Amino acid sequence: MKPIIFTVYVAGASTNSRLALENLRKVCGKYFNGSSQIEIVDALAEPVRAFEAGVVATPTVVREWPEPRLVLVGNLTDEARLTAALGLNGKTP
Repeated sequence: MKPIIFTVYVAGASTNSRLALENLRKVCGKYFNGSSQIEIVDALAEPVRAFEAGVVATPTVVREWPEPRLVLVGNLTDEARLTAALGLNGKTP
């Protein structure tokens, strides 16, 4: 089974960027049991890559796989909203 693949666009070590990454890792650990992959892209260090991905705000989380591509913006602190956005409602970890 192919892992769920995310790219997280952050702005350096900002608080919101750190929170988004922590919250995504927590949900991935809880729901995907190690079958997820997270790539971190610092939009300050790689602005062209962020621009080409259509990132206009950070933190931005992009679910690359499975399709369809899904884009979430914010620090992802509301786990219920995050799981709903990922289509995990009603699934037990």
